[in-house]
Amino acid sequence: MLNQPIIALAFVAILASPVNSAEADDLVSPQEIIAKVKEAAAYLEKEGEAGLKTFDSSNSPFVWKSTYVFVWNCGADAVMAHPVEGVGLKLSTLEDAAGKLMGPEMCKAAKRPDGGWVEYMWPKPLKVGDADRLA
Repeated sequence: MLNQPIIALAFVAILASPVNSAEADDLVSPQEIIAKVKEAAAYLEKEGEAGLKTFDSSNSPFVWKSTYVFVWNCGADAVMAHPVEGVGLKLSTLEDAAGKLMGPEMCKAAKRPDGGWVEYMWPKPLKVGDADRLA
């Protein structure tokens, strides 16, 4: 079983630009995000460490629209699974695009009984799915 895995979500919001109809179809609601993260947590609870590989592919059921779920472990100070990039990154030094230390803040939120929400700025490196096509 995983040593209390922490489930995190990364998604990109289109800021300061008009949203065309194709982009609007890719937008994800907070309710969808919460439901998918809960689904991911239940999946990992059932599958344990063997389930991590599911999160490393753009074909994962946890990759949808303009977003995806990735997994990290605060105790190991590392990103454990990610569909685009980042496996093995140290959480303690992980900064967002604005220089905010986000890893420690995420771990702090994860310790709360009901979890938490951490906002951060993250550049979208590739459209989800492009990583598999480039490999």
